[in-house]
Amino acid sequence: MCLPLPLTAFERYMWQDDHAANPMVFFIRVKCRGPLDRAAFAAALPMALARHPLLRARVEQARAGRPEWVVSPEIMPYLDFDGLAAPMRFPHGEPIDLAEENGLRVWVRSDGEQTEFCLQFHHACCDGYGANQFIEDLLCAYDHRVRGAAGSPAWADIRPELLPRRNRFGLSWWRWLGRLLVDAWGVVVGMLVFFLSRPAAVVAPEAPQLDDAEAATVPKFVVQRFSPAEVKQLLAATRAQKATLNDCLLRDFFLAIYGWNVAHDPALRTRKLRLMVPMDLRSAEDLRVPAANIVGMVNIDRSLHKGLHRGPRLLRWLKLEMGFMKFFRFAVSFNRATALVDWLSRFVPSFRRRLYGIHACLVTAAMSNAGRVFVRSPLARPDGKLAAGNLVVEALEGAPPHRYLSGLGFLCFTYAGQMSLVMNYDRRRFTRRAAEELFAAIVRQIEESAGLLPAAEAPLPQEPPHVPLQAAS
Repeated sequence: MCLPLPLTAFERYMWQDDHAANPMVFFIRVKCRGPLDRAAFAAALPMALARHPLLRARVEQARAGRPEWVVSPEIMPYLDFDGLAAPMRFPHGEPIDLAEENGLRVWVRSDGEQTEFCLQFHHACCDGYGANQFIEDLLCAYDHRVRGAAGSPAWADIRPELLPRRNRFGLSWWRWLGRLLVDAWGVVVGMLVFFLSRPAAVVAPEAPQLDDAEAATVPKFVVQRFSPAEVKQLLAATRAQKATLNDCLLRDFFLAIYGWNVAHDPALRTRKLRLMVPMDLRSAEDLRVPAANIVGMVNIDRSLHKGLHRGPRLLRWLKLEMGFMKFFRFAVSFNRATALVDWLSRFVPSFRRRLYGIHACLVTAAMSNAGRVFVRSPLARPDGKLAAGNLVVEALEGAPPHRYLSGLGFLCFTYAGQMSLVMNYDRRRFTRRAAEELFAAIVRQIEESAGLLPAAEAPLPQEPPHVPLQAAS
């Protein structure tokens, strides 16, 4: 058993940057065709959990005053079975207190023909890749139980003894020394820009009326799915521009959000936007580490009213900046910055609380691209979709958590040839109607850029909306 285990600096950040209105949790919904074998699912859950220690652990303060993962007194997380139409209610609020419960909750719904299960993860326990690892193991164990097969399921190679190395990111000591200049720049300059520079939040045109009943249920995402033919055209458009899909999505997000903000508040024309982009920091060996949080963050700032960031130049500069960030692995510097905050807090105990408790918009939105998911799964794939026992996984939905005032998290991923774009929004800031209108504007921008709109609908290429300076006064 690898526990107890000290929390990494990034895990401590995820644990401490947890607020009642904006908890550091995320959800993944798995939508299946077929009836649920309830007994098989209940038996499969502890089998999968046995392979992922951090999902069956809790946080305690060690003798030295530093938090650590310890074995939970109860391996099973919160588990709720009901009919397909039954709402998914939180047992005691949306936040997960890791000192009192495991960082995983599970809701299962079925009507005999359709099955859906939703998993809530605390972000200190794992990232999206780790969550998918666990879901794949859960499906493998379920398939094994339904078939009544002997022995163990056809697991992927996961080794819990590798968990202590989850904060190394494949860096040996000499490679770590080689990036001192990069980390110094990222930590010092990056932290100052992040905490002292204020980006614009996305405008919420109307105040929502969130009642207690809705706040007590699992949020529903806004989703757009692109067919395999549309995905092919999207990729062709990115290749034609000698860019990656992620570069093009970032450009479209900046343009759509900027257009939305200026349309609703012209005074925001000169305010910059900031997209937080998670980056997977796993090395080849880290692929065998169980569910954990092995990511870093980079922040991309843009002021679209400036000539440098308008028109085709926007994509060129995004390609250059993202390429630079990836080559030098600037996302590691974010983790180093959280470690520096922890070190400074030893001398000024209130430093961490004040820094993480800033009540201001620090990020306009979070945008993550998970790429293709479940590509290495040992499960059968009829029509390219995972089959587990009597279930066929038709679709998935998931998105990052939203931060204070930003209120938006986006995830893009491809499953069974279909690309999904999913938006998680703060129900305390945005009405459902406003969230859907904003999301429609983003989708339309993506379709325009890739040439997916019919010729009659596609407008001529144009600069980001221009509002005279006097209109903002």
